[in-house]
Amino acid sequence: MADTSCRGDHDTVRARLRAALRADDPWTALDLLNTDRPGSLAGAVEELYRSDADRTAFRRYLIWLVRSLGEPGDAVLLRLLAAPGLTAEDRQDLLRASVARGLRVPAELLRTYAQDAPASSGGNADTGGSQAPALVDAMGLSGDPSFAPHLGALLEDPAAPRGRAALALGRLGARAWTEPIAGRLSEVTGLDHTAFVVALELMDDPAAVPHLLRWLAENSEERVYDVHHALVQLTGRDPLLPERASGAAYAAAVRAAWADGRTERAPAAVRDRVPFTYGALLPSQPPEALDPAAFARHAAAVAAGERPAAVVLGWIDDRYVEALHEERWLVGAILDGHHRLAAYAAAGMPARVLLLARVGEESGADGGLEGLAEVAAAYGCRG
Repeated sequence: MADTSCRGDHDTVRARLRAALRADDPWTALDLLNTDRPGSLAGAVEELYRSDADRTAFRRYLIWLVRSLGEPGDAVLLRLLAAPGLTAEDRQDLLRASVARGLRVPAELLRTYAQDAPASSGGNADTGGSQAPALVDAMGLSGDPSFAPHLGALLEDPAAPRGRAALALGRLGARAWTEPIAGRLSEVTGLDHTAFVVALELMDDPAAVPHLLRWLAENSEERVYDVHHALVQLTGRDPLLPERASGAAYAAAVRAAWADGRTERAPAAVRDRVPFTYGALLPSQPPEALDPAAFARHAAAVAAGERPAAVVLGWIDDRYVEALHEERWLVGAILDGHHRLAAYAAAGMPARVLLLARVGEESGADGGLEGLAEVAAAYGCRG
């Protein structure tokens, strides 16, 4: 009885799938199809795809649907890729879907695809040949470094998907190809150039840095952002750039930031010169609600030479005005001492303040321990 029930469920799912595919608006019908049981639907999709007639009529819908079914759909994709008798178009559809899902197609299957495909003339690399973009992408996701020589050879062919080949090498972490990719940056343009730079980031290989610096010094403003981003990722040094600069101004700022050839991350240390520093105290109760008697008592104490301390919770806030001019704020929220501070202000005297601040590895305050140490050193404060 259980087998009969399961078969009945399968027939129902298959019938609903066929009805959706034949609807006036198949995309909407498929989107509304109940996917509470993606395993059953994935099985129905696989069955229809293996039928030559259904695959011819509904290929694009079936591929879209199997991509949307999660892990059950992934298993179907891998089984279909290994099925015999697929056309070049079938293979490319399935490979594109597997790449979109980030699947690791077995390396032996990819090698078979590369051997069986006719040689590409570069005219339509998407319909077959070892240069087919989807096949190149799948090689990069395979995790198999033995594909590196094949992918590296594509870098030299202007008719090949060179950007994809570079990205595949980057995903494989094939550092032997770091310098060949970096050395060809001046040969590629547009999205291929961006792909080459991203490949170098994926390599995470410092050997690319001299090539990137050389490119920056010798080439036009186009694609400067890509190279700057890669230098930041590979060196850990992130120089400050004007916030609103664009075009030639931005390119000039990037070149100036890297012109000295310095690539090391600046060490965290107390600087010789403290930025312009401003102070701000934030009341935690309305100033107009101060008690006159308490104010008078503290005013008398200050006039008599006493120096009562207010207690504030403080932090450092480092800022850059227009991304150019550094300034610093020492901010304190008053925890206790509103009347004392009012008494100091009325007397025109500097207030004595005990500042509490959380510093160290867990501190989220800008400046942290370094900034507080600089302020203390500059203004004669004691910790």
